[in-house]
Amino acid sequence: MIFRRTIGALGLAAAALISGPALAQASDSAAMPVSGEVRARCDVQATPMRFQIANVGTSGDSEAAGTVHLRCTRFTVFNVTIDYGQNPSGRQRRMINENGDFLAYNVYLNASRTRPWGLGRQGVRFRASGPAEGTFNVYGHIPNVSTFNPAGVYRDTLTVTVEL
Repeated sequence: MIFRRTIGALGLAAAALISGPALAQASDSAAMPVSGEVRARCDVQATPMRFQIANVGTSGDSEAAGTVHLRCTRFTVFNVTIDYGQNPSGRQRRMINENGDFLAYNVYLNASRTRPWGLGRQGVRFRASGPAEGTFNVYGHIPNVSTFNPAGVYRDTLTVTVEL
């Protein structure tokens, strides 16, 4: 029993020391930098351009239109270009049919079809002054479709590129 009392007395003394007033501890702090980045970005969608051609014994031009819809971050400067397709002859865009026959066409920036839409300076340069969302019209033109053009379904694919 004496042994138990000694341990008990030591235990009470230890408890008294632990429950006494706490010693003041030093504190420290550090700055945590926080940053984020919104990168200039544009999403692009294009609608199909479909020419309707019926050349029964006559010659004439055929016209069509499509659209390019953009959604870009605010204050973005961008350039929209359209390549010459999958079957070009130099800068002349051409559709091809299943027999390998070609049908020349072009696309333009304006409805009067006087400003070709192409690469480099033949693209559209634009600066968004606020939230940038808009639609650009693309005007297509096939010159002088005649009875000399073989019948068939002609196709091509253009690539619309938005450069920031």
